[in-house]
Amino acid sequence: MAAVLRAIQARRDDYCDLVGPDEVLNLEQNAEVVVNGEEYYRKQWSEGMNDASVTWNTRDQHFATTCMRVNEHYTLYSTGPEPRGVIWAHNSHVGDTNGRGAKYAEVSNH
Repeated sequence: MAAVLRAIQARRDDYCDLVGPDEVLNLEQNAEVVVNGEEYYRKQWSEGMNDASVTWNTRDQHFATTCMRVNEHYTLYSTGPEPRGVIWAHNSHVGDTNGRGAKYAEVSNH
C-alpha cells in the first residue's frame, strides 16, 4: 500500500485535474491511514505491546502529518477567505511529555 500512496503523491496534480483536489485529498488521506495503520500494528506486535513509545510516536506523527496535509490542501485550493482551522487534541498529544516519567521517555509530541 505504501507504493500506492507514493504513486498517488507523485501524480497528485494529474489526479486533481481528473477528479478535483478534494477527492484527491480524500484518496491520499485514506491511503495514508492504511499505510500508517499497517506500521502501527506491525510495531505493536514486533516491538512489544508494553512499550508505549513504540506506537505512540507512530500515532502522533500520523496526527501531525494529517493536520499539515489538510492545512496545505485548504491553503492551496481555497477560493474564499484565508482558511482557518481548529485542532482538537487530547492534552497528552499537545503537551510536554517530559514530566510523565520514564515510561514515556521515548515519546515525542509534534
